[in-house]
Amino acid sequence: MTKCLFCNKEAAEYHEIFYGQGKRKICLEYNLKVSLCRDHHIKAHEWKHPFAREICRELNIDYVRVNQILNRNTCDWLENDTKYLAFVRDYLESYFND
Repeated sequence: MTKCLFCNKEAAEYHEIFYGQGKRKICLEYNLKVSLCRDHHIKAHEWKHPFAREICRELNIDYVRVNQILNRNTCDWLENDTKYLAFVRDYLESYFND
């Protein structure tokens, strides 16, 4: 595992950026997760929405756009929605594998 996104300590866990009705499954499918130390992972679960926004801000990911996509029923997704989620997935993989 890599370093924590926020404090650069050794990361202990992965955290799915978005949560809620069906969002975790999509986050797992698209690998929308970040590496966090134990302390920041606990904060992520305490703060939920503000922490997700902070993660996206830190990574220059459009929080509102991704959240809007994830709030739609997957059968209503547009082709651009899946392309954007794939882009975010690839971006996160390259960010944490550098």
